[in-house]
Amino acid sequence: MTGKVFWLFAVCGVTMLCSAPTHVATQPVESVVETVGSETASTEAREERAPTFLGRVLDSANEPIPLAEVMVTTPGAADPQGRETIAATETDEQGYFGLSLDPGVYVVEVSAPGYMPVAANVDITEGPVARDFFLNRTGTVFGRLIGLTAEKGRSLAARAEQGPGRTASDERLSFTTPVIDGVYEIGDLTEGWYQLYTVIAGQAYPSGPQVFVAAGTRNEVDLPVPALGTLEGIVRAGAEGSPSLLSFEIVYREPEYTEWATVPVLPGGRYKLEGLRPGPALIGVRARGFAALRRTAVTVSPGSPPTRFDIDYRGGVLSGKVISTGSGRPASNASVRFLTLDTAWRAETGNAEIGRAVVGPDGAFRLAGLAEGSYLVVAEAAGLAPWSKQVTCKNGADCVLNVAMSAGYDVTIQVVDPQGEIVPETIVLLRQEPISACLFEGRTDQEGRLVLHGVPAGDFTLSVDPALGRPAGSPDSGSGITDTIITVSKYTREFLVRCQ
Repeated sequence: MTGKVFWLFAVCGVTMLCSAPTHVATQPVESVVETVGSETASTEAREERAPTFLGRVLDSANEPIPLAEVMVTTPGAADPQGRETIAATETDEQGYFGLSLDPGVYVVEVSAPGYMPVAANVDITEGPVARDFFLNRTGTVFGRLIGLTAEKGRSLAARAEQGPGRTASDERLSFTTPVIDGVYEIGDLTEGWYQLYTVIAGQAYPSGPQVFVAAGTRNEVDLPVPALGTLEGIVRAGAEGSPSLLSFEIVYREPEYTEWATVPVLPGGRYKLEGLRPGPALIGVRARGFAALRRTAVTVSPGSPPTRFDIDYRGGVLSGKVISTGSGRPASNASVRFLTLDTAWRAETGNAEIGRAVVGPDGAFRLAGLAEGSYLVVAEAAGLAPWSKQVTCKNGADCVLNVAMSAGYDVTIQVVDPQGEIVPETIVLLRQEPISACLFEGRTDQEGRLVLHGVPAGDFTLSVDPALGRPAGSPDSGSGITDTIITVSKYTREFLVRCQ
């Protein structure tokens, strides 16, 4: 009869003893389980034995919590989504539960609607392990948004952030919920003080003083929709004229935020920024693609009429001509690049180049709208050596720079190791300060030699890394990058570099 009793328990879920016919009593349990499959066999075997993990789920007043979920997962993964669920059950009307678990260490997570979930590690030994879990009730904040009509069509949400002592890295202390039909509700809040926010298009606006949310309570708090401001005006570019304004943009930032709002300058120099938080801010104007950013403090007023703020802007102008010293003719095939030396701009954009100027048939070039500061001007043309020079521009000032490009020199570089042996297949970089602009790059041949063509006269940083580009299995010929300062001139064009 033993085989029949357990078969009924596993399949039907009936915990009762049944009289078994004589022809079934001799059938072993294994023969019944094998017809279901190995996975079912493991589950039935766990259910057949007595629970090894027992307990009760109670609230803070020692009252039972029925239908609480008890889930057992594997330990180790910090993210609950990465844990494997071993078993799960619900508590009965008196809050009791029981599970049959193999010996081992597990993570037990207990949750119930209206209560703060808890989790704990449990070590299951050979004998039954008993443990009770206590859940604290959570509170709810709900209400309507006042003044919603003015913000119709905007992305709206409500946020609750726990008060003093919270940390930005603790995501469980900040709760955001969408606003539906002008109503919001934020639940599962632990007892404490909360700052409520109205969130408009991703921007959070504090809504009054903090509120205290007690455990097990529902708190109705209406949130006002703030009257946002508008900033508009005209950019006057002075001698640059209106056409160049189409390449300008307005950059806006609130002091306590790092995010920037950017809008283009429209024909006629007009610009308009809407949906701004009232209060102090910084506004700047720059030519798109350039580091020409001039920040000015401005205060945005709420509601209507818009805050008017006109901007007078005239960046520096850099112009000149490019000629070939060999022929004395304009180098109309040249290109002129402008690299900023502003480290903050380079860190923000990840790029040192701020623009290029077109060289006309007469060799003339011109670049307007440069912010006050220092730049490295680099001219390049086929058949001529690259040319570079550091210049400083002033706002509203014209700077003239004539570029004379020559055919340059053939520079020979020999790379050897500390023992004087040649180092083949090694990358060589020729850079120019102050921003390490790479002008030449090559690889040594089998004799450890490299010839660079069209190198202009001047000082350069010669970088050699024996580890770069070497064939697999070749012997190590150096311990790192070797930087050497060299001066190229009519008389010095061959250099021996010894790797460290």
